[in-house]
Amino acid sequence: MKIDRRWMKGVLLATAGIFFITGLVTAKFWNKPKKDKPKDDKVDTSKLAADFKATDVTSGKKITLSAYKGKVVVLNFWATWCPPCVGEIPDLIKLNKTYGDKLVVLGASVDNGPDVAKDFVKKNKVDFPVFMADSAMQKAYGGIPSIPTTFIINANGEIVEKIVGGNKYDVFVKKVKPYLTENIVPTPPTPDKPDTDAKSKYDFKGQDVINGKNVSLSDYKGKPVIVNFFATWCGPCVSEIPGFVNLQKKYDGKIQFIGLSVDDESGVVKKFIKNKGINFPVIMSKSEIESAYGGVSSIPVTVILDGKGNLIEKIVGGISESVMESKIKKAIK
Repeated sequence: MKIDRRWMKGVLLATAGIFFITGLVTAKFWNKPKKDKPKDDKVDTSKLAADFKATDVTSGKKITLSAYKGKVVVLNFWATWCPPCVGEIPDLIKLNKTYGDKLVVLGASVDNGPDVAKDFVKKNKVDFPVFMADSAMQKAYGGIPSIPTTFIINANGEIVEKIVGGNKYDVFVKKVKPYLTENIVPTPPTPDKPDTDAKSKYDFKGQDVINGKNVSLSDYKGKPVIVNFFATWCGPCVSEIPGFVNLQKKYDGKIQFIGLSVDDESGVVKKFIKNKGINFPVIMSKSEIESAYGGVSSIPVTVILDGKGNLIEKIVGGISESVMESKIKKAIK
């Protein structure tokens, strides 16, 4: 039988095309191209991980990165349809159980909806928080072109490693162990030396969320001011507010608290102020104000300024009423 060469050539080309397309799809979803790997492995360890707010797919509880300050965080981007992701879930569960006092695993699902992730969590008895990673969160972490992708974040909230691809329990242990014994640095910035132009450096203007009156740092010249960057959805922020209210009342006339909300909507903040009985001015924060204070990449952030507007201390993370009171006493001496 005589074979039609043109027909045979067409079949071969079509077959080759199918294999080529299949290879591209597989590479896109599971494996990052080799030429990009060195870039992924080099992580700026001085970079604070972006805070986020999300909802646990099982319990419905709010989840923020800042709520886990003081612990090592293993942030894992994954999906139920990704075999390498599913393969490492038992190892992450074991890691979370073994080092649960110093570490927490957070599962950031890139599935199309929470229902499929919720079913997976229940079926596989996943005991760590799992939530949906929206596009904004993925972008905040440099984009997630392939999964699984895991970030190791130390107790100070700094990204210390980025891992692309699936791993086993022993590898995860090796990666996190160096950071489990690190000291927590609650006040990373070194206090500025007093200078004559500090007022212009830290001064700001805004409108009180409740009464609409203008508020500025210079309004309180001559007394220490405590500037608190917070959000209504941030657990550690909400926890320290009652202490600030008590201290404002106790030291009224000697010190002044000012709240700067990083929330998106002033209406939400207004309700929060009324519910919590906040007795000090609260304004909506702006990027230029945050930049003047050295950046606010995680919250809460509390800054103590002296009567001349010079920075005394910058505190990253929640603070108790007793500790804040001791700092106030030093500031008013």
